[in-house]
Amino acid sequence: MADRDDVGIKYTKAECDYGPGDWPHECSTCAHFRTFSGGKCQIVTGKILGSDLCKFHVFKTGQEDLEDEDSADLERPRTMYEIMRDPKISSKKKEEINQSYSSWLQKSQKRSLEEKRTEIRATRRRREEE
Repeated sequence: MADRDDVGIKYTKAECDYGPGDWPHECSTCAHFRTFSGGKCQIVTGKILGSDLCKFHVFKTGQEDLEDEDSADLERPRTMYEIMRDPKISSKKKEEINQSYSSWLQKSQKRSLEEKRTEIRATRRRREEE
């Protein structure tokens, strides 16, 4: 019998013990979490908050070091909203940050779209093979 992940069936929040996370163990650091899809998860149904967590959490590539015991001492990264409202940051610096973020966001969205297309093709191939 095929695993439910192989056939694209998602878990409910109840099935995966979804609830509040504790930095860095939260959805925002998980490989399954898709920020640009409106806060969705590849394996859990419904809207997912970046600050929550489930039992299937796996750190994203490049963030595995957050799993170390010393990571509890790290501060949670600031959001763009927090940065833009910080009175200590000059308007010029905010504009530079905003331009850099916009460029990164466009590249990420393009990558996300390409990943989705690849995922759709793989699903079609699996269905054809059945």
